[in-house]
Amino acid sequence: MSVNQVHLLGRCGQDPEIRTVGQNNVSRATFSLCTGGKYKTHDGREVDDTAWHNIVAWRGLADLAQQYIRKGSQLFVIGHLTYRKYTDSNGVEKWVTEIVADRIELCGSRPEQSSDPQQNPSKPVLDDIGDLPDDGVPF
Repeated sequence: MSVNQVHLLGRCGQDPEIRTVGQNNVSRATFSLCTGGKYKTHDGREVDDTAWHNIVAWRGLADLAQQYIRKGSQLFVIGHLTYRKYTDSNGVEKWVTEIVADRIELCGSRPEQSSDPQQNPSKPVLDDIGDLPDDGVPF
């Protein structure tokens, strides 16, 4: 048996970037999530323990991320760790580590509040569930 599950609680580093990929124009949202912070050691020295994570959301979850997530949003992300490699324009192979989100929960209040109640739903849970067609997208 094996398990590949990641739980992260942090703040969104920027508004999600939305793209459509593949022949079926599948939605893909990417954004960074900051976890950690600063703490003091026993001798009073301040240590920066900030970590940045690359988050990827697909299909309906990507569409919901575009609608609700903004820079500064506090998020609880459940997903799985993935690795991929690509060759950059200079011919150098690069590795990327990403968290593919299976569930995203908004925590706290939204950074940009509107007076319209339709624009401020109460803490929606963004979930990537249901049967999805095989469209050539890896996730």
